[in-house]
Amino acid sequence: MAVARILECTPMGMLDEHLLSEGARVSDRCPHCKRDTSLEVLANHRIAPEWQARPIGIERITFFPQHDAFTLLRVFKCMFCAQTTLVRLRWEEGDVLESRSMQRPAVEAEIIWPSRAPRELPPEAPAAVGDIFREASVCDAAGALRGAAGLLRACVEEITADQGAAGRNLQDKIDDLGARVPALGTDMIRDLHDARLTGNWSLHDRVTFAADEVADVASLIEEAVDVIYVQPARRAAIAAARTARRQGEAP
Repeated sequence: MAVARILECTPMGMLDEHLLSEGARVSDRCPHCKRDTSLEVLANHRIAPEWQARPIGIERITFFPQHDAFTLLRVFKCMFCAQTTLVRLRWEEGDVLESRSMQRPAVEAEIIWPSRAPRELPPEAPAAVGDIFREASVCDAAGALRGAAGLLRACVEEITADQGAAGRNLQDKIDDLGARVPALGTDMIRDLHDARLTGNWSLHDRVTFAADEVADVASLIEEAVDVIYVQPARRAAIAAARTARRQGEAP
């Protein structure tokens, strides 16, 4: 069986830190068309310590010394828009691990083309909340996932402060936020606690989360912002427009 078929449904996304063969596909959001789609590995080129343009398959790993340090350029093609994304991965010198076909993960994985625009919250969100969220997105795009998780936790804390939530710690404040904004519901409050715990474990316990896990936390915050800020602003705008029409129709 071809290696490409074995790795065809790799779920980790473009920042998967393992060696992937030419023809493998991953699930991620294309930075060109902004769609959640599949992206195919077109090629892997070793760019340091010297150039070596050769596709990698498990059966050809011997071309890349398994214990040495090296840097790889991985080329992806979006299966929807057909545009190309380049990812730089760096391996440090070390032993091969007993996992993923005797591979060791890269220590860095970064999208270098195209430049990923940071995720933005809608303008209805407070400026302080939006600034922290944007900075978390910059960390995420650079592969600094612990920093991204910590900043997303800070984003949740800023939301509770903006809403006047009270408590001895962020856990209590999130619970109080649920009482102040019933529209959030128990599921979304649980999601905000997940964001809090992801940040805590990243910063205090040095847990490393996958890129898709950090992206999920960012999506949870976007949903909460929609309920807390966007939907009320939309209802207020509709009410204001309705009032203006009625006043215009008055004799």
